[in-house]
Parts: sequence; C-alpha cells; structure tokens
Amino acid sequence: MDGVNALVVGSTHDRAHPDCAAAIARLSRHTVVEHVADLESAAVRLADPRSTFELIALAEPRPGHYSTDQIDALRNLAPLVRVWRLLGSWCEGEQRSGQPPLACCGTYWHRLPARLASAFEAVRAGGCPTWGLPLTATADEQLLAAAEFSPGGRAGRIVVCAARAEGARALADACRLGGYETEWIVEGDRLKSKSAQAVVWDMTTEQATDRRRIKRLRRAAGGAPVVAVVGFPREHETRQAIASGVSEVVSKPYLVRDLLWHVERAVTARRCP
Repeated sequence: MDGVNALVVGSTHDRAHPDCAAAIARLSRHTVVEHVADLESAAVRLADPRSTFELIALAEPRPGHYSTDQIDALRNLAPLVRVWRLLGSWCEGEQRSGQPPLACCGTYWHRLPARLASAFEAVRAGGCPTWGLPLTATADEQLLAAAEFSPGGRAGRIVVCAARAEGARALADACRLGGYETEWIVEGDRLKSKSAQAVVWDMTTEQATDRRRIKRLRRAAGGAPVVAVVGFPREHETRQAIASGVSEVVSKPYLVRDLLWHVERAVTARRCP
C-alpha cells in the first residue's frame, strides 16, 4: 500500500494469539508498519511530532481488549489517524453480545486477505478504503462500502457444491456475478466437469482438513484447485486446510466481493503456476 504508514498495536506471540499474529504478519507484508506491544507505547509514538502514521491497526484477541475511552485517547494525540481493528476468533459474535468500541471499523483475521486487497486497490485508485469512512459511519454503512464491486470481467467454468441445493445455488449465483460459468451439485452427487477452473465447495472444517478427501476431490475435478467455504475457521484450521491441498479458504458469512477475490486467486494460480 504505497504511501500508507501504519502503527500496529498488539501481541505477535504466535502461541498466545495465533490469529492476531497472522493478521499482523499479513499487514506487515503489504504496507509500511511499525509495531508496538501496547497502548502506552503507541501513545508515545503518536505524541512524537515527527510521526507520520495514517492508520492505527489494533490487534484484538478478545472482546473488550481495548475500550472506546482508550481508543479516543489515541485519537486525541493524532486526530486525523484512523483506527482499524484486526479481530481475533474470540471476537466473533461481539456485535450481538459485546460492546465493541465506537467509531471504528473492524475485520476478522480470516477475512483480512481479501479486505486488504480491496483497500489497496481503493488507495491506488485514489479512492477511500473502509477505514477512511467518516467516524460516524455505522456498521451497516461500512458493510455496504466493503461489499461494492464491479461485476463481470472473469472467465472460465466453476464447479460449486454444498450440502444443500440452496447453498450451492447461492454460491453459483455469486460466481456468475463475477463473470464465471457455473455448474452446481449437491454433496454426494458425482462431479461431471473435468474442465473446471476451480471447485468452490461449502464444507465443514473437518472436511477441509481431510487430506485424502481433498486429494480425491481434486482428482475428480481434473486437478482443479479447491476453494473451501467454511464457517468461522480458526487459524490452525486454515493452516491445516492449506496443508491438506485446499488452495483458498473463505469464511462464512462471506461477501460476494471477498468470495470472488479468493476464487480469482485460485484460478490465476492454476493458470500461472
């Protein structure tokens, strides 16, 4: 992300907070970051008149890790710097049962790759990334901004599968919005296409980490990459799925834009090994 300097706050201890550590590592690969372990250190850096931060990324392993008052104290030191929460697995459900800090945007660690790509694209095009929305933007407004995408423009056939026909049709509709031809089946049906660019499979984490199952699935699809769509994956489950032969892991509930980003990555990797 050219020209964006980020101050990352939080632990990178892999064993204690593996999902947040994975989020910080991914952010660090794509933009200029400086890392501090806690809010006190962050306040010292923000108070330095020579600091040029445009983004504060807070790694939050659990709900309530940072309060609205603590975040406001950082904003008082740097009013123009926006706050982006990198949320760990324990933060899932926070909107229903917790009290998330106000005036922040947040992204779960497993959605970060696609959301980072969208943010990079927006910045490069001179647009507004999600964290650049007004502080008064509601969660619904943030979601609508993140969901925007340009339909079409992609090509190839995608095989879609789910445990139920409704789920398979929904995934197929999403892939068609991206420009792909689709063929959908229900789990247990036999794969018919040997020329698919990718297989998008709504599966459980147990299925996604079953090495033999993934191998059989890829063989049946003529070697096509598998994009696994799973519910709220944990960091170790994502690693195991990739090690088992899955090319991409998409978390449910998903945005169509995020799903298409992962599918395109899988298709591109197959075309350009």
